[in-house]
Amino acid sequence: MTTGTSVRAASDPRPGELGRATILIAAICLMVLAAIGFSVAEIRIKILEQAEAGFRLDAHVEVSDVAADLTAAASAAETAGRFSATAEGINPIGFSGFLGGITVQYPWIAAIEWVPRIDHAQRRSFVDVARHVLPGYQIREVGDAGKLVSAKSRPVYFPVTVVEPLSLESRVVGVDLGTVAEIRNVLDGASESGELRASDIISGTREVGKSDAVMLASPVYNDVPVGGLAPAVWRRQNLRGFALAVIDLKRVLDHATAQSPGVGLALKLMSKAPQPGVDAVDPSLFVVTSQVTMGGRQYWLTIEAPRVAYLPSSIIYWLALGAAILVIAVVLVAGVSARSVLKRSLVIRRLHLEMAAAAAFSRDILDTLREPVVIIDSRARIITTNRAWNDWRRLAGAADGQGDGAYLQLIVRDGLMITRTHELALTTAVDAVLHGVEDDRECDIKLVDGQGEEFWFTIRIRAFRHGSERHALVAHTDISRLKRAEHELRQLAITDGLTQVANRRHFDERIQEEVDRSQRYGRPLVLLMLDIDHFKKVNDTYGHPAGDAVLRGVADVCRASTRTLDLVARFGGEEFAMLLPETDIPGALQLAERIREEIAALPVSYGRHTIRVTASIGLAATQNGDRGSDQLIKAADEMLYAAKQGGRNRVTCAT
Repeated sequence: MTTGTSVRAASDPRPGELGRATILIAAICLMVLAAIGFSVAEIRIKILEQAEAGFRLDAHVEVSDVAADLTAAASAAETAGRFSATAEGINPIGFSGFLGGITVQYPWIAAIEWVPRIDHAQRRSFVDVARHVLPGYQIREVGDAGKLVSAKSRPVYFPVTVVEPLSLESRVVGVDLGTVAEIRNVLDGASESGELRASDIISGTREVGKSDAVMLASPVYNDVPVGGLAPAVWRRQNLRGFALAVIDLKRVLDHATAQSPGVGLALKLMSKAPQPGVDAVDPSLFVVTSQVTMGGRQYWLTIEAPRVAYLPSSIIYWLALGAAILVIAVVLVAGVSARSVLKRSLVIRRLHLEMAAAAAFSRDILDTLREPVVIIDSRARIITTNRAWNDWRRLAGAADGQGDGAYLQLIVRDGLMITRTHELALTTAVDAVLHGVEDDRECDIKLVDGQGEEFWFTIRIRAFRHGSERHALVAHTDISRLKRAEHELRQLAITDGLTQVANRRHFDERIQEEVDRSQRYGRPLVLLMLDIDHFKKVNDTYGHPAGDAVLRGVADVCRASTRTLDLVARFGGEEFAMLLPETDIPGALQLAERIREEIAALPVSYGRHTIRVTASIGLAATQNGDRGSDQLIKAADEMLYAAKQGGRNRVTCAT
């Protein structure tokens, strides 16, 4: 019996060994659970980082859209200022006709107004003149209970005189803006600086009601020489008034949100920066605050979005994978050694970290952006692109399968052309970021496809590190619409609205440039001055609309007879000017005679009438560089007067 007992004791594990094994297995399980928990936590951090990166890219798009809309409004205010500087008298219909297209194209511009400066001594005469165009007009101010009453006597008034749209006339015309403190500050700032100025955010204006608004003031001055006056004194003495643009901020933010690819974005524009500890931040939201500058003033744009809206659906996959790994690890722990379990847990942890790092470069995040985006390596070779880039490449005529390659070569391949200046700017920006000179850089470039269509882009390049290499994210924001709008506004500012040839303002700029070029290089330059004979008789006999038809017909003849490099302009009334670079006197005489004959043979149809007119033309040329622009105009005008005195319908040339 002693022997049997000893055998059983040797085959059974001792209580101490069993306890140590149990403790070892429990320790291994805890280590595995800790490793898996660590991996899941890091995956969660990576997912949140990806979500925040997606939100920040969407927020960047929003900031760009809001900045573009505010820039368009500033351009509209400056265009209104240029129109008001050349307009004569009070003309609500002309003001609305010239600027109506701008308020339709940019609906967030609630109103464009002309606000003259009226001294107290001018008040009665100004009101009398205004009432011929605007019956019942008077200068008013906001009295008790918000009612409009006749303005009190003061040294200077700033009354709204004309407004686009015309539907706002009854609410704003006649209101003296100098009595509104927030607006008066903007007017003073604009007049003192001579530049466009913007107001703080104002609530409850008469143009937009309860919505928040910003006023843009563009100063307009009398066209008189500065002389020996200091600039500040000249501006104070020659201030003519202001062109005002009223921006409805709700419409600006709604327009930007409507175009956004983001989810649940909320935008707010403020005059002051958010104060830490005062403006509390909800931890369930992503929040970005950016500065936007307009009219010499800074605003703060806050963009918010729920964090949950940017979490990718793949989080369910990661949670399920983590649970499966946990079950497998528990099963393996029961049959493997502590070393094997620890090794497997480390392998699993490393695998999860590599998968999380690869997910940071996932195309799924890039595909949520509406801007074409590429990621390039340290040698400027494309690593990955988003769907918007590939779609744009196809629209630009690129062949399929050309999504990879050298970025600087690929962007101008397949018929896309770029100027040397823009190519150098882009190359310099990419090199500066990839070589560590700067962390981010941006530049504007223009590309032209095979059909001649222009694509304008703001290219933003931002560096980041991937492992030991420096990479960059390149985003392409399409600003083609903004560039076209700027071109259209420029054309409106330099074109005569009736005849569609250049206006007097543009002619004055060009003749100085051409005279300087003629004197510098010794090249010929001729100026033709043309006046329609007995034009007043046409107006008196058939009416002013018939006279307008004659002016358009004569302008068409002049434009069709001249070259692209020549300039045809309406000099004033029924008088036209034609600037002919690289043309000598004999050539100019032949052209003038041809124009005179074609005008004499031109039948202008108006209603049941056929109107015929003739024209007198005077010529003058630069002479060995001794004639400036004023002398050239005077000489041509004297020849025109000689043609008139000689019987009209003839060409006279200065010898």
